[in-house]
Amino acid sequence: MKKLAVVGVMVLALGATAFARGHRNWNGSEGMHNFGNTSCQSSSNHMNFKRSTEMEKSSILIGEKKLEIRKEMLKDSPDWNKIEKLNTEISTERGKMRTAGMKARFEYNKTLPNQN
Repeated sequence: MKKLAVVGVMVLALGATAFARGHRNWNGSEGMHNFGNTSCQSSSNHMNFKRSTEMEKSSILIGEKKLEIRKEMLKDSPDWNKIEKLNTEISTERGKMRTAGMKARFEYNKTLPNQN
């Protein structure tokens, strides 16, 4: 009788885990569990920063470089030197964007009152 109960519990546990749906969306945008404001999770407008025109131009440039890489990869024999050059240009542009963002955050933090 004990063996039958143990086997029954094991089958029940296996069935419960096999048909579990999982946790699809942790940000609260779908479902009933919205625990507060999720606007602080937005990366495009973090701390009320608006993207400057230079940042927009940089992201467009990066998109164009990625498109060139994709076009090159569609060829039968891609030019790997060209792909490497494009990847280097993308990383350089991303570095410039990151530095500009750091400068903007630093300047913004200097305007805040001292929070001790």
